[in-house]
Amino acid sequence: MLMSFIIVHALIVESAYRRYRMSDIVKGLLGLLGVLFALNLYMSWTGIEGYKESRMGLQEQIQQLENKKSALQQKVWEMERNVHRFNLRLESLDSHYFLSRVRDRLQLLSNRKKTSLPMIYFVTPTGFRLEQKADMTRLAQTLAQVPNLHWIVVEDAETTSKSINDIVKRSRVQFTHIAVATPPESKMKSTDPNWLRPRGVPQRNAALAYIRNNLGSSRTGVVYFGDDDNVYDWRLFDEMRRVKRVGVWPVGVVGGLLAEHAMIDGQGVITGFNAIWKPERPFPIDMASFAVNITLVLDNPEAGFSYDVPRGYQESHFLQSCGIANSREMEPLGDYANKASQIGGEELVFVWHTRTEKTKLGRADNSTLLEKVHLTPLQKDAIGYD
Repeated sequence: MLMSFIIVHALIVESAYRRYRMSDIVKGLLGLLGVLFALNLYMSWTGIEGYKESRMGLQEQIQQLENKKSALQQKVWEMERNVHRFNLRLESLDSHYFLSRVRDRLQLLSNRKKTSLPMIYFVTPTGFRLEQKADMTRLAQTLAQVPNLHWIVVEDAETTSKSINDIVKRSRVQFTHIAVATPPESKMKSTDPNWLRPRGVPQRNAALAYIRNNLGSSRTGVVYFGDDDNVYDWRLFDEMRRVKRVGVWPVGVVGGLLAEHAMIDGQGVITGFNAIWKPERPFPIDMASFAVNITLVLDNPEAGFSYDVPRGYQESHFLQSCGIANSREMEPLGDYANKASQIGGEELVFVWHTRTEKTKLGRADNSTLLEKVHLTPLQKDAIGYD
C-alpha cells in the first residue's frame, strides 16, 4: 500500500516538473520570437529612414541642377541680348569700312605663318556684261583662299563700279581697283564674236604701270594675268610661286584641244608646244598658261600688250618685250613637268580656259535692259548694275 502511494506521488511530481519545463521552453521561444520581431521592425524602420535620406539627397541634387540650368539660360539670354545690341551698333557704323578692317585683321592673322611666301600679283581685266558679277563672284571666292595674293582689278570703264568694288572687298584679299576705258575704236560691240579684237589690252597695261609705279621696291613675287571667267585650282598658285623668270603649265579645254601644253625633253627643257591654232607663233600658248617674275616687269619698262600685233599674238608680244627669246628660257611647272611622259591617271591641269556663255534674255527683260530705266532693285543686283 505504501509502495503504491510512493509510486503515484512520484508520477504526479514528474508530471508537474514536465509541465513546468515545457512552460519555460514555450516562454523562452516566445521571448526569442519577440526579440526577432523587434529586430526586424528596427531594421525595416532604419531602411525606411535611409531611403528617405537618399531621396532627400537626390531631390537636393535635382534642385541644384535646376538652379544651374536657370543660371545658364539666363547667361544665354544675356549673350543673345548683347549680340543683338552689337548688331544694332554695327548697323549704326560705316559697315563697309569697319567690317573690312576687322576681316583684314583676321585674314592677316590666319596667314601669319605664310608671310614668307612670294607675293602673287593677280591681274584681272574686266568689263560690264550680264555675266560679269557672277564670274567675278566665283573668282573672288577662289582668290579668298590664297595667301599672299594682291588682286589688281582693272575695269573697262571711266570709273570703278560699286558692284565690282563690293565683290573685291568681300574677298578679304589685298587689292587694287582701278578703271581704264578701252578706246572707242577698239571697243567691241555686244554682238561681235570674242575673237574679233583683243580684249584687255589697255587694262593689262594699266596694271603693269601700277606695279612699276607703286611696287618698284618689291623684287620678290610673280605677275599673272587671270581672266575673270577662267577656273583655277588652288594648287596652281603654289606652282607659280616657284617661277624664276617665266613659268609655264598646261591649260585645259583651250585652242581646240583638251589640254594645251609644252613639250618637254628628257632633261626637263621645253622644246615646243602642242598648239594647233597658229602654231607658228613665237610662243603659241594661252594667257592663262604662264606667269612672269616681277623683276621682268620692273626691268623692262616697255613690256606690255599692243593692238598693233596680229590676232593671237598678245602673249608672244608680251613675253618678247620682257626679253624672252625662245621657249628654252621657260620653266615647265606643275605635276606635268615631272610626269611629262605619263599623260593619263594623274592630276596635271590646274587651270581651265572656260568661257561663260552669253545670256539670252526674253523679250521683256531685253527691252528693259536696253532702256535701263525700269530695272527693279532685284534685277540690278543680279547683273551688278549700279
